[in-house]
Amino acid sequence: MRRSLPILLTLALFAPGRAGSAPAAGDIVGTADGRIAGKAMLGAKSLSLAGRDVPWQRVAYALLNRGVRPPAAAQAVWLRTGEVWRGRVESLARGRLAVRVQPFGRREIDANAAAFVEFAAGRGRPGKLAPRTLYADGRPPMPAALLWFDAERIAVDSPFGAITLKREDTLWYVFQPPGEGRLGAGEDEVSLVNGTVLRGRLAGAREGVRLKHALLGDLAIPAAMVRTVLRHAPSAVPLTEVAPASVKAAGPTGPMPAAEALTVLRFGESFPTLAFVRALRLEAGTVVRYALGKAAGPRQLRAVLAPIPHGRGDLQIRISSGSMTLSQALLKEGDPPVPLAVPIPESGAIAIEASFGEHLGVPCAAVLADPIVALAPEAPAKNQAASNE
Repeated sequence: MRRSLPILLTLALFAPGRAGSAPAAGDIVGTADGRIAGKAMLGAKSLSLAGRDVPWQRVAYALLNRGVRPPAAAQAVWLRTGEVWRGRVESLARGRLAVRVQPFGRREIDANAAAFVEFAAGRGRPGKLAPRTLYADGRPPMPAALLWFDAERIAVDSPFGAITLKREDTLWYVFQPPGEGRLGAGEDEVSLVNGTVLRGRLAGAREGVRLKHALLGDLAIPAAMVRTVLRHAPSAVPLTEVAPASVKAAGPTGPMPAAEALTVLRFGESFPTLAFVRALRLEAGTVVRYALGKAAGPRQLRAVLAPIPHGRGDLQIRISSGSMTLSQALLKEGDPPVPLAVPIPESGAIAIEASFGEHLGVPCAAVLADPIVALAPEAPAKNQAASNE
């Protein structure tokens, strides 16, 4: 027989709008205590918004300067770490890749650190990236080793021998497809309004942030340049950065690959009712299990739950540990986002299950926006509501 615990809905910390409405304007900051909206001011020791000072060590994620879009003209180098350096890709010579990273200037890195190079911005990305492959305008993908390039030419060692091409026709070169690029423990991520994504150790600064970066050094980033912040701290671990113990899925027509059943979404400002830094998308028929281990104190899974835009059909969401139901909800098309604060048992073993409801239809999926495993507050807020569906 299944046991159930109440679902805690932190309604005062998130005001869901009507289905189909745009997310509330302003910045969003998430902590172990909840989600706060307002205009954020960045300082050396804290973020200030909605009449509150939030110390930097309590910030789990932040979405700032919303509405600013990356420029379409910037080229990019995508690193194996999951970073993206936007700017001008200048050259490759003797295994060194030169990039003029906006706004930090010209830097050189070992080409082995790169996953792929985007030579022509705004041209779209191939659906599947093959390793050691050149993608050029009007040509089929060419398996080849990249030898060198400058501002006008690019040379590769192909099955037909060494070939020199016009760089202006080149779209992508893939050293190797990027991995999952999860944020490591104690690591922080800062994305900029120009599309650059950097990782290192974050610290507050007057009217901005500082990032200690392994390759770029100590960076001072003004507040107007910061788009998002994501932190991996003991008090608040992003669930998107935790590898699942298992993922099993079966769609309407049969088994579904795990990579399609559970995906990580980034910078979800295009969702009509929800903005987020990271989100997990679960297709109907998916069961994902996590082994979070033990912690120093009680924990909660905090997130915002919502159906995907333009989805069809009903979706049942159940969060459990063994036979114990921790949270459950029924999502229908057009339902507004719902904030969750779900208690995690001491063992740290949880499962998240998405299953078809009574009304069948595809696509049918849900997102858990900005899910964090957070140490529970010492005392529950007065305005929390308990529900056990």
